[in-house]
Amino acid sequence: MSATLFFKDLRPIALAALLSLLVTAPLLADTQTRNADFNIVNNGAEWTTPSNAEGAPDDNCAGTSTPAGSWIQLSFPDFSLPGSATVTGIEVRVKYLSPSGSNSVRLTQSGAPLGQIKTLAAASGVSNCANTSFVSAGGDGDLWGTALTAAHFNLGRVGFRLTQDANTVDIDAVELTVHFTGGEENQPPVALCQNVSTAAGDLVCQANASASQVDNGSSDPDSDPISLLLTPSGPFALGDTAVTLTVSDDSNAQDSCSATVTVVDQTPPQIVLAGGDIDLSCGQPFMDPGASASDICDSSVAVQVGGDLVDTSQAGTYVLTYDAQDASGNDAVQMTRTVTVAGGGPPVVSCNAPDTITPPDAPVSWTASADGTCQGEVSAQVTGFDCFWVNPAGKRVDKTDSCVVTFEGDTLTVEDSGGVNNTIEWTVQAEGASGDVTEQTCSVQVVRPGKGKKLEDVDFSHLLDFAQFG
Repeated sequence: MSATLFFKDLRPIALAALLSLLVTAPLLADTQTRNADFNIVNNGAEWTTPSNAEGAPDDNCAGTSTPAGSWIQLSFPDFSLPGSATVTGIEVRVKYLSPSGSNSVRLTQSGAPLGQIKTLAAASGVSNCANTSFVSAGGDGDLWGTALTAAHFNLGRVGFRLTQDANTVDIDAVELTVHFTGGEENQPPVALCQNVSTAAGDLVCQANASASQVDNGSSDPDSDPISLLLTPSGPFALGDTAVTLTVSDDSNAQDSCSATVTVVDQTPPQIVLAGGDIDLSCGQPFMDPGASASDICDSSVAVQVGGDLVDTSQAGTYVLTYDAQDASGNDAVQMTRTVTVAGGGPPVVSCNAPDTITPPDAPVSWTASADGTCQGEVSAQVTGFDCFWVNPAGKRVDKTDSCVVTFEGDTLTVEDSGGVNNTIEWTVQAEGASGDVTEQTCSVQVVRPGKGKKLEDVDFSHLLDFAQFG
């Protein structure tokens, strides 16, 4: 058999052996490690700067030198193990000095001690934090007598407690490593944000906005369920507030984005009148009781007064208006107040005509006038006339055909009196600002020249004119 044929025959055997090794060999565990980020001690007076045990190694130590029994408990930030991963081991590494002996360590769950108590070996060295070294407890294949799952670590519920058994302990840093197998590599979610604008509430100048409102379609590449957290959570004050939306999957992998929540004031101020409508008598002093305005966002809102100028010397109805606008430009519902000034009675009409005229006096005109207390400017109006004669038997005889009379507005004009003994009568009407109406009848008697004149009215320079004496 040739050498070439020999090696050719061996190839199937070698391939089968390799496949056998791949099937039977154990899967190598993956790991994730976190440094402690929070501490609790049994007695703050027994520990020096316990916060120095948090974070990565930095040669700054938390220390105690009290009698045995003092402890420090540390928690760790959330892990991001695949949700279907199997925890195969737990390892704690403490970078510390403990020259006088070993110390007790154990895990905690949600702050309570859990599982086995282990011994953390002594770490000798010069009493200087720069001389600390890592000492381990646990490892792959060691679950410390617990049944912890990936979810416990992903939710940040697993911690670590060191109880001092030696005289002096100085701790620089603590690492927690989780060994696990299985589960696909988890991909973090993708956070997408949008700005939100919302109106302030009716009672306080604030508004709420939810994480779902800020979310703009955040998702997870693995189709894992996600949770949303908005920071700050509100309520939000008037104006703009920067917020952060944190999106987490069930393995606690996270992504975040930023947005702005804008609270706007859309609520108008409210006006309250001091008192209601007002009734005044003529000439009574008037003082506006005023009004006030309140607003959910503005501490002070001015009220603008407009409308009519109240004049108590003029009867009538006056309407005052009250308006207000807040700093955001919201206008209040206008309020009004009615002020009523009563009149001083109906107007008084004056005919401004003599008692008698003679036929030669025509044409002649008289203008009526009217006046009234608190009635303002009152105008008179001639509304009609009549012309008649009363005969010796006392019978009224219509003479409007012989009288030539016209009227316009407040003036009546006699063009022709129609003859001696006629009576010309007209009606004058006046209405005051308060609505009171006065109707007055005016009249003149047509007499022969000289009849009815007083002595002081006779013109003695015309003594030869006997017509003056009838």
